[in-house]
Amino acid sequence: MALLFRSANSLWFSGFECNRIGGGRKTLKCGLLTYFKIQEAEGMSIVTNARKDRELCERYSDTVWNKKEFDIVDALFHEDATIHSPLKELRGPKAMKNIIEVWLSAFPDLEITHEDIITEHGVVVVRWKARGTHRGEFKGISGSGAPISYEGVSIYRLEEERIVEYWAFVNLQTILDQIHSVVEV
Repeated sequence: MALLFRSANSLWFSGFECNRIGGGRKTLKCGLLTYFKIQEAEGMSIVTNARKDRELCERYSDTVWNKKEFDIVDALFHEDATIHSPLKELRGPKAMKNIIEVWLSAFPDLEITHEDIITEHGVVVVRWKARGTHRGEFKGISGSGAPISYEGVSIYRLEEERIVEYWAFVNLQTILDQIHSVVEV
């Protein structure tokens, strides 16, 4: 059993078994137990790496989708990053920028809000909601003015503070149904 616990200014890890004895919170019987300090107040650790990964993905999403600034893609995506998009699978920051341009040409006011974020072992999973207006061509359909809202999940795999793999899961039919409801009327 591994334990992770915090003291006043440090985070500690133990890789051996401990059992609670008696009724007290701090009374532990530990066999062959060695403690390792893995974080000082501002030091590096598993926890701070997970926080950095989360912040990197939040910054990417907010900067691209909400602020409409694309330069961050070059800074955060590895040159050989694999992008698994609902539109197709591509590689590299330039490909990611092209995907972003397709979405923002069709929905220029698109905004993303994060609902849930899970981070573990260099992987960040974000469940999000999007809202926008269909103003440009999307999947062969000219801009209709239809308001759209949909949900999705993005998964980022990071190495050395760079995105090396990216997946986006979106139900395109939900978007198309909203566009068609205005086009057909």
